[in-house]
Amino acid sequence: MDTAVESTQKVRNGCKNLRKNAKKKGMKSKISETSEAQDEETPATLPPLTLVPECQSNSPMATPDEILNRLPSIANKLQVIQAAHNHLITAGIFVDTKIYCFSRRWSSGKVDRPRPLYANSIALRHASQYFQALLSGAFREGGMTNLNADYPPASPDTVYDYDYESDSDLDYEEEKDSDVEMDSAINEPCTDEQASMGEDLNDAGAHTANEGAASSDGEHVSPSSLTEDAIRDDSSTLKGPPSAPEAFGRGRTVYIQDMAFNTWQALIFYIYFGEVRFAPLKSQNARVVETLDAWSAPLCSPKSMYRLADKYGLDDLKKRALDDIRLKLSTKNIWTELLSRFTSRYAEVQGIQIDFVMQNHSYSMPDIQNWVDIVTVGSTPHSNTILATLIMRLLARGQAAPSSSYWR
Repeated sequence: MDTAVESTQKVRNGCKNLRKNAKKKGMKSKISETSEAQDEETPATLPPLTLVPECQSNSPMATPDEILNRLPSIANKLQVIQAAHNHLITAGIFVDTKIYCFSRRWSSGKVDRPRPLYANSIALRHASQYFQALLSGAFREGGMTNLNADYPPASPDTVYDYDYESDSDLDYEEEKDSDVEMDSAINEPCTDEQASMGEDLNDAGAHTANEGAASSDGEHVSPSSLTEDAIRDDSSTLKGPPSAPEAFGRGRTVYIQDMAFNTWQALIFYIYFGEVRFAPLKSQNARVVETLDAWSAPLCSPKSMYRLADKYGLDDLKKRALDDIRLKLSTKNIWTELLSRFTSRYAEVQGIQIDFVMQNHSYSMPDIQNWVDIVTVGSTPHSNTILATLIMRLLARGQAAPSSSYWR
C-alpha cells in the first residue's frame, strides 16, 4: 500500500516539473489537468470565454448631430475642429453652412452687396447656443438649401435700417446725387393710379408665373414659398453676387442683415482657431496695416466684434473685444468714444470709458468746450445716461477729495 502511494506521488511530482519546464521554454503544456484536479476537493473550472465583436467596417457615417452629442461642452477648439475633420474624412463634407452678410455702406445710409461665407456647422453650433438653435431648424433660416445657388431674388439685397450706423467693418462709399434721387424714387409710395396699373400687370403675368414655377425636383413652387430660407436650385433665375464653384451639396443658408461680412469672417476664423485680430478704432485716425501672411486672422473692428459677441453669447470673444477697446482709449479720442451711439448701448463699455475719464485729467479747455457745445445743441441725445453717470461720479469724487485737489 505504501509503495502504491509513493508511486502516485512521484507521478504527480513529475507532472508538476514537466509543466514548470514547459512554461520556462514558452511552450504550452500538453499535460492533462486530470492529475492536478484530483488534488482539489472540488473540481477546477475554466473561466467563461468572452467573445469580442468584430469591427463594423460598414457601419453608417455619423451625422453632425451625432458628432455634437459626443462632443463635451468643455471641448477646446482643436478638439472641435478635429471632430469636424473626422466627418470630412468619412463623409467628404466640411462646408455645410453658407452665411450671407452685407459688406458695403453708402453715404446715404443704405447697406448692400451681400457676400457669402462658408463654414462648418459642427464648429458653429458647438461655439454658441444661438447657432445651435439657428442651424438646427428652430429658426426660419435653418432650412436646407442648395449651397451652390446664387443669392435669391426673394431676399433683400439692400437694407435702409441697418442696426449699427457706424459699423466700420462695412466698406464705405460716397453716393452720387443721381443714385440718391433714384433710391428716393424707388422708395416713394406709389399713387392709387400707379397701384391699379401694377395690379393689372400682376394679374396678366400671374398665370405665366404660376405655370412656370417649379423646383428642380419637379415639385410645384408657389411664388410665396420663395422666402429667405428657400433658394431655388435653378441658378439661372437668381440675381446677386456669383456663388462659389459647383463644389457643395445641400446645407443650411443663413441671411444676416445686421452684421458685416468682415465681422463674420473674423468670427468664423476665431471659432476655428481661437485667434482674433482687431483693427484700430476710427477715432484713433491710425492707418490700417494689412498683413500679407496667408495664415493670419482677418482684421475686424473691436466694437463690431463686441456687438456680435454680445448678441451671440460668446463671452470670451466679448471680453477680448472689450479689452482691446480699453487699450485704444486716449485723451484724444475718449470724448468721441464716450458720446458715441455704440457706447450708449452697452453699460460695460460705458464703465471702462467713464473710468478712463476719471483716471486721466489732461484735457484741454477748448476740447472740453467743444464737446459741451455738441451735447447742448442736442447732437448726442443718446448720451444723456452716460453724462449723468459721469457727473455723479465727479460729484462723488469732489465730496471725497480735499477742495485743493478736486480740479487738479
